[in-house]
Amino acid sequence: MRVLIAILILMSTVLAHAATAPLVTLKSSATVSGPAFTLADIATVQGAADETVRLGTAQMGRSPMCGATRSITRADVGLKLRQAGIDPATINFAGSETVLINLQAAPIGQSSATTAKSMVPVSGSSAGEAPAASNFAATAPANPVGMKAGDPVTVLYEDGPVRITVTGSLTNSANIGDKVSVSTPISPRLLKGTLVDLGTVRI
Repeated sequence: MRVLIAILILMSTVLAHAATAPLVTLKSSATVSGPAFTLADIATVQGAADETVRLGTAQMGRSPMCGATRSITRADVGLKLRQAGIDPATINFAGSETVLINLQAAPIGQSSATTAKSMVPVSGSSAGEAPAASNFAATAPANPVGMKAGDPVTVLYEDGPVRITVTGSLTNSANIGDKVSVSTPISPRLLKGTLVDLGTVRI
């Protein structure tokens, strides 16, 4: 009898948690803007106001390059939430298992305006005169956002159903897509892998 009561109490506790836990419904595809995207960009978040804001603003990774597509799985989302200090076990997940992400293209008018602005001669050049190259206002493309040696990362290894993660720190500075080495507290040897987004190294 006591065992039955204990089971009923446990079940009621679990059901109460499920009813009050935030609900994250992942989209099957999403179009993002900017160099990085958050959980709110790829999912619908429901729950208490403070929890919704905290979850929605959690960084999920770098946006793909224009014209390219990247994917993020439900397991990847859980990993990113852990990196943000949020336990994914306290969240109810629904929706797609994988989200396909595209980068929103800049409006044609905006691109043209930027190009025209870069060709305006600076003072000292008269109209109709071809000024020297140094007299043109040009905007250099920004360097990709990367990580520095010593920054914390999560090392990810996947082989079929096997998925292993361990925390460590970079031993070299790198941008997304670069080869990196990671020192971890569990091994004196450096782990070699690829920086797939800010905070994640896949080996």
